[in-house]
Amino acid sequence: MKKLVDYLVYLLIRGCFWLIAVLPQRLALALLTGLVRGVLMLLPRYRRIADRNLKQAFPESTPEWRRSIFNDSCASLARLILDFARIKRLNEEWVKRNVEIPEIDKVDQILRTPGRRSAIFVTGHLGSFELLAHSANILGYPQSFIVRNFKNEFIDRWWNTRRESQGNIVINRKGAFRTVINALESGRDVGILFDQNTKRNHAVFVDFFGRPAATTKTVGLAALKTEAIILVVSIQYKGNDQYRINWEHCDFEATYRDNEIGSDEKVKYITEVVSKKYEEMIRRDPGAWFWLHRRWKTAPEGVAEDFYK
Repeated sequence: MKKLVDYLVYLLIRGCFWLIAVLPQRLALALLTGLVRGVLMLLPRYRRIADRNLKQAFPESTPEWRRSIFNDSCASLARLILDFARIKRLNEEWVKRNVEIPEIDKVDQILRTPGRRSAIFVTGHLGSFELLAHSANILGYPQSFIVRNFKNEFIDRWWNTRRESQGNIVINRKGAFRTVINALESGRDVGILFDQNTKRNHAVFVDFFGRPAATTKTVGLAALKTEAIILVVSIQYKGNDQYRINWEHCDFEATYRDNEIGSDEKVKYITEVVSKKYEEMIRRDPGAWFWLHRRWKTAPEGVAEDFYK
């Protein structure tokens, strides 16, 4: 029975995405934005989470400003859904016309130097991140990336098939670290979303908007293991269906070779640097981040986990 229900849900979701893809873009976006806001009106808990997060990140902000950013975040989530619904139509011609990488010659110098090591693209839930991976691949930067699998196996298979349709490779979150290392050591670049809460035993605590945040160790551990190139990346909507991929190169060569500090300290330092870079990207475009997530749910040992109470 469960399998039948899962299959019916999958058909419903797939039908909704088909409808979104064929509707005029402005109409589809307006409907999706209204739907997201409507659902969140029925789930006030998430509005409280978003407001709590925004107060932490921007303590001097007014309630009016936070409501505005929350509404912008709903619109950004709607655009993410729309972009994924139409992703098969976003071919090479569309990407080259609509997605910009500033200073792309410098990116090429970093990533296309003969004999260079593999790269880790550190990113998160800022803007249309599904489009980010799709566009980067089409622009010549294919990658493997870690995903959280859907519980519904039909949706999971369909969703990931779309993600891999242009050459990217999905890495199952379970047992992902070994796969990440294998990919990097074989010369393939890897994308890691790192901006959500992590269980304490898998986390390193670093400052994020002025509060210690449980952050995955995967970036730091994989970087030390492979001495990978590290780029912090995000995608920004510029209006009129135009996007820009923002990037920052983090040079950890000296850290990799520093024999005066241990691996735990190196992992924390690497995580601190990339977290700060990503925080700066969010600050420049706060309405595009996913404020609904309980980013500070897990607290350091000995600290009460009451941030959202």
